Amino acid sequence: MIEKRKLLVVEDEEKMRNGLYELLTDEGYSVETAEDGLKAVNRLKESPFDVVIADLKMPRLDGMGVLEKIREFSPRTIVIIITGYGTLENSVKAMKLGAFDYVSKPFSNKQLVMVVEQAIKAGKGVGLLERVAGEAVPGTGASAPASTDETDREKPPVVVIGGSAAGLTAAITARRHYPNRKIVLVRKEEKVLIPCGIPYIFGTVHTPDKNLVPDAALEKNNIDLVLGEVSQIDREGKVLTTKDGQKVEYDKLIIATGSEPIVPPIPGSDKENVFAIHKSIPVIEEIQNRLEGVKNLVVIGGGFIGVEFADECHKAGIPNVTIVEMLPNCLMLAYDQEFCTEAEKVLKDRGINIVTGARVNEIVGNGKVTGVKLADGEVLPADAVIIGIGARANIDLAKNSGLELGPTGGIMVDATMRTSDENIYACGDCAEKVSFFGGRPSNLKLASIAAVEARIAGANLFGFARQNVGTVGVWATAIGDLALAGVGLTESMAKRLGYDIAVGAAQAPNRHPGGMPGMEKLKVKLIFDRKSHLLLGAEVMGGQCAAEVVNIASACIQGKMTGDDIATFQMATHPALTASPIAYQLVNAAETALVAMRKLVPVLT
Repeated sequence: MIEKRKLLVVEDEEKMRNGLYELLTDEGYSVETAEDGLKAVNRLKESPFDVVIADLKMPRLDGMGVLEKIREFSPRTIVIIITGYGTLENSVKAMKLGAFDYVSKPFSNKQLVMVVEQAIKAGKGVGLLERVAGEAVPGTGASAPASTDETDREKPPVVVIGGSAAGLTAAITARRHYPNRKIVLVRKEEKVLIPCGIPYIFGTVHTPDKNLVPDAALEKNNIDLVLGEVSQIDREGKVLTTKDGQKVEYDKLIIATGSEPIVPPIPGSDKENVFAIHKSIPVIEEIQNRLEGVKNLVVIGGGFIGVEFADECHKAGIPNVTIVEMLPNCLMLAYDQEFCTEAEKVLKDRGINIVTGARVNEIVGNGKVTGVKLADGEVLPADAVIIGIGARANIDLAKNSGLELGPTGGIMVDATMRTSDENIYACGDCAEKVSFFGGRPSNLKLASIAAVEARIAGANLFGFARQNVGTVGVWATAIGDLALAGVGLTESMAKRLGYDIAVGAAQAPNRHPGGMPGMEKLKVKLIFDRKSHLLLGAEVMGGQCAAEVVNIASACIQGKMTGDDIATFQMATHPALTASPIAYQLVNAAETALVAMRKLVPVLT
């Protein structure tokens, strides 16, 4: 039972203030209120509070001002910022000042109560405004001590459910931070596929056995493996049960059950030779066998899954491959139009048919698919159909165990990746996510995000070491020799979210001089917040180095770098390896955007 504590709610809207007071009082907290920031600060100087919940927008002194003032005289007070419209600038500032969380409206009562409870749990139930000696205070960046007690070996183990990107990374991280704990990984698959490599089984590596997560990492890190599908979590007894009857006890548990493909309710989607892509070797082998001899393949969905499968299946010998995409362009959820247009040009040059702005009404055929009927009545011939429109969190186990779920359907977690059960963490595709850009719920599901969340969860099991600042989103793909990569917000995304932006772009050879072997053109586009000059997003297109360039841009975003920071970024250059220091694309794109931000001349594109 969580010991209830003293809370101060700072909110200028009377209805909201009274609602929060009633909600938190009903939960058993001792709650006081203040209608503006200055009154709140004065109250805090008179009497300490465990948690302050402050609205971002208030007269006289807003929530961020309250947070700054509190840090002057009470650096360890837990502060939760709530806001109706978050911005990157404010979320970054809140995290830097040590806010426990940054919660965007609308939020459910359960969601806010859970955040408050997790904030108080961070205090480990000790005296008011104190922390366990040696344990990190959320937001300070201090590290939790590694477990070194030899008796830890005799305690119940840390158990991880799931063996893919999140599960394996979480187990390895737990081993590194808690070297004397027993670590057990439970998974249902005998062999685990590399998720992002699945399309390339069909046209490049040709067999699932060449696309496997190596089990050597388990042995190397002294992680025990249990094969079995977990069917039940006894949270009170802290015991897992698998479908074949195995019992596995745990001290701390990490759920990394991943995601499942979304299959839309299209009439005929249950016909023979209609496939969703499950991360399972038997399923992939079955699809490979069924695609032998296929002449006409329709891929529903023009995102990364659809584009990569279409290209690889055509490469494998299917002569007529068609992508059907509902949006005006393929890859439009990841890139701005000029990048999507170039990607589509390359796809068409490689023999892929593209139908955009089209909705699928029905998959036709008598038992076995023979065609795909579009909303305009056109029927595309199809001997097989691949559905690749995205994935949903695999939360059945967590839901049946009574864990709280979030607004997008993932397992609700706090900034430390802890769930509504203090002994259970979640990470990867199954976990709820919030955006780095203002704290809104995010549906992004990427292996890179899963690995980051796993490194946070695995480090925090027995002490707060790391916080999740939100999902930035970094991705890349390749179509033949064209590489496309992106991070953060595209220009169109930023505009939809209400940012006042400035955009800069630069294109140059990735070697100098341009006659050097291996030269390819590389284009970099940067999107900045005009007010703060902070980098919001980047898109890169060209040679294979595009992904690594966008990784640099991701570090710039997470490091809260401004346009001037990037324009004066010091880089290594070499004629055989990089662009010229004069023409370095990242720097010149930043310079171009700065001109636009200073309103000297129109932005160049």
